[in-house]
Amino acid sequence: MGKTHSSDKLKATTANNQFMINNYLINRKKKLGDGHTASVYMATNLLNDKIVAAKVIKKDQIIPIDLSLAYTEIKTLKILSHQNIVKLYDTYDDDDTLILFLELGKEGDLYTYLEKNNNVTEQMARKIFIQLLNAIDYAHKNNIVHRDIKLENILIKKICDNDEPFILLADWGFSEFVSSTDTTLLQSCGSLSYAAPELFLGKKYIGQCVDIWSLAIVLYTLIVRHNPFNGKSTEEIMKKILYTNPIYPSTLSTELILLLNGMLDKQPERRATISIIRNFEWFNATS
Repeated sequence: MGKTHSSDKLKATTANNQFMINNYLINRKKKLGDGHTASVYMATNLLNDKIVAAKVIKKDQIIPIDLSLAYTEIKTLKILSHQNIVKLYDTYDDDDTLILFLELGKEGDLYTYLEKNNNVTEQMARKIFIQLLNAIDYAHKNNIVHRDIKLENILIKKICDNDEPFILLADWGFSEFVSSTDTTLLQSCGSLSYAAPELFLGKKYIGQCVDIWSLAIVLYTLIVRHNPFNGKSTEEIMKKILYTNPIYPSTLSTELILLLNGMLDKQPERRATISIIRNFEWFNATS
């Protein structure tokens, strides 16, 4: 895995909208989605018939900082290996194009899942949340923070027999290496409605605390079906995150509200850590 030699050529077959690169056949007709910096297509590894996702980045169509995010994602995914973190199988890199061959989330993402499922119970949300927390716990123990956790960045590999989504945490472009739990960062990044309040203060922050806040937003949104800090403008959303508390529907259990309050503490030093989250009654409930 790594940079392709200059002698390797991307072989296109325009007649059937397919092109070959190394061992992968990429099908342009089977587009999985378009992002800010890339288009994602279904591809097949012809050596083992494995279906993968090909994230295709045209270098002349993006700014340098966005290209650097792709290389950050590659660097991070070469280190991480966890069942709930998307796998990087291979890369292709020449002067014009960068391609990441990734594990396929064939059931879409959690945002789409929420659109299709009108009633995500606390029990189902718990199963999803536990997988997410395990993935982030593993990343943090490997000194990596994600910094862009949101529904759209959580893929569903498959739906299990009990209707439970098997999730993959993806899009690690904003990830950062930290030497300890006390390492502070300065770059404000991620998605506005999932951002922790300290990101708006222009001061250094702890990446692990930011990830915990975003996980809480995901959990709340899965069950309540809207973000707790919705607003009509950037300014309104920022003010809500900084100065207001979430409104909890009466249908939520007391145990879940206690957990969410712990994770959404506006003071990062008081925010629940992963080890504390694992001890909450809601997290350990069996029904």
